[in-house]
Amino acid sequence: MIHREKRIDLSYKLFHSSDLFIAGLLCIPALVFSHNLYFRAGLFVYFYCFVWLQGKQNSLVLTLFISANIIFFNLLVPYGKVICQFVGFKVTQGALLSGIEKAVTLEALIMLSKTSIRSDLQLPGSFGSLIAESFQIFEELLAQKKQFNWKKPIESIDILLMSLSEKPVLQKGWQNTIQHTRERAAGRFVLILQTALVWTVWLAVLN
Repeated sequence: MIHREKRIDLSYKLFHSSDLFIAGLLCIPALVFSHNLYFRAGLFVYFYCFVWLQGKQNSLVLTLFISANIIFFNLLVPYGKVICQFVGFKVTQGALLSGIEKAVTLEALIMLSKTSIRSDLQLPGSFGSLIAESFQIFEELLAQKKQFNWKKPIESIDILLMSLSEKPVLQKGWQNTIQHTRERAAGRFVLILQTALVWTVWLAVLN
């Protein structure tokens, strides 16, 4: 398995943050306006893998937990054919399918946002710089979440913040490595191909 640091390095060499952002925006309509559950589920799996390839943190347990809660609360308003019943609690086909659709759509959007927004994304103005810095800090905190000790929350937060303050700004270092023209051209081609495939499949599903 490729080490996380190598995946991060490769991601920064191949993809410019603005290219990822634009590609993500172009994929949103296909995801949001598609009524095909299998298509949305396929996009979720693809973007989940893409997040991993970029070296970002993902929690399958948290993903399943959120999805299960969405489906459960959707089942509280039963409608459609009754599939089964547990101690008076009816599991209906309509509510179950609606809950699965909502869960898949939400998780797919979360994965898409993770692939599209990176800590070195440059937005215009001072507010954009503040947002970019917030992205970077948030990404670093997620990367070091395993060091957090729930028994000593305050001490753990202090240690994490101290480690961030002692760390050099990654943004400048990555800007130097991203100047490889060939790698960036290849990465841009991959994103164009990705967007074209997403739209092609979406339009095919619509028809």
